[in-house]
Amino acid sequence: MSVGQAHRILFVASIGATLQYFVQPLAAALERDGFETIAAAGDVSTLKYFSRSYELPSFRRRGPREVASAFRRLSDIVTLEQPDLLHLHTPPALMLGRLAAKRHGVRSVAVIHGTFLEPRGWRSVVYASMEGLLGHSSISTVTVNEEDAKFYRRLAGKRPVSVAPVGGLGLDLDRLSAAFRSPDRIAAAPSVVVVGRLTTDKNLDLVVSAFGKFRVRYPHATLTFVGAAMPGEPPWNVPQMPGIASRPWMPDPYPIIAGADLVVSASRREGFALGVAEALALGVPAAAVSNRGVRQLLRSGVTALTTCPPTARALAHAMDRAIGRGAPEGERARLTSMWSRENAVNFHREVVHRALDLKTPSASGGLMEAR
Repeated sequence: MSVGQAHRILFVASIGATLQYFVQPLAAALERDGFETIAAAGDVSTLKYFSRSYELPSFRRRGPREVASAFRRLSDIVTLEQPDLLHLHTPPALMLGRLAAKRHGVRSVAVIHGTFLEPRGWRSVVYASMEGLLGHSSISTVTVNEEDAKFYRRLAGKRPVSVAPVGGLGLDLDRLSAAFRSPDRIAAAPSVVVVGRLTTDKNLDLVVSAFGKFRVRYPHATLTFVGAAMPGEPPWNVPQMPGIASRPWMPDPYPIIAGADLVVSASRREGFALGVAEALALGVPAAAVSNRGVRQLLRSGVTALTTCPPTARALAHAMDRAIGRGAPEGERARLTSMWSRENAVNFHREVVHRALDLKTPSASGGLMEAR
């Protein structure tokens, strides 16, 4: 890098949507710090707040040929841009990014939004084996729950592994406050809502089965799915059954969450259960199948979350126990402060500056000493 040239960060993910929802606010903050921010992912058409972006061939859930093509393209981008740091997201991009960083002698930061370590099975074995080979190569690793951090600390040696205060880039407090003031009640009580990706990975058939049992006790209950599948993943179709409805994905689902009586999650695999966190931050109770992300929420001292094993009977019972369950005064304010976007962005800014041996500029324009 020549004298006076801004540091360059290359953000890499499988698809542009990951960078859009989980990275753009960080990129905007780092540009204010004086960095050049570059994006590389499949389908980058929706991205803003990056200095520039590059399209990678689609490789998420694809075969070896597509993965090799994406790696060659990423390697060309690194050669062209000569970044000071690769900032890596999503499991497939972690692998390609670490290999590209090693080939070109560039530092990398791995942000582990979630792993395939749970539930146990062939996928968890493959994931653990691959990360065992490559996981130590990043100069810094960030996870969103303590259990994933424990796994990566065994791989990282003396290199830092830290736990972010919240998944993604936190909660948008302006939208959260607006939704709390003006909730959108889409059905009469009891209104049960599921928000997120409508894909088979989210175990949504279990929600439908549990809702059927729940409706025996609450015959007027409704279940509304809000979301859609992302590119390259198997979609899950909402069944046409009494009391069940759907809404398309929307950029701001907070009002619908705020107007619900209960939010439900049945996913077996979450790094940080962000949809459940949004509900709790709005004062809406939640019932969720236990996973690493849900257990991380419990470590935050949440009150209105009821967890259960992954069976329809257990989830229906958890829904019954959770409905109407409130949180003590002051908990919502504590959670929104802990899980705010500002808190998340400041955390990740500091990780980036430390990875480059820089001091982190404070909000007032000064410098924060690396601790």
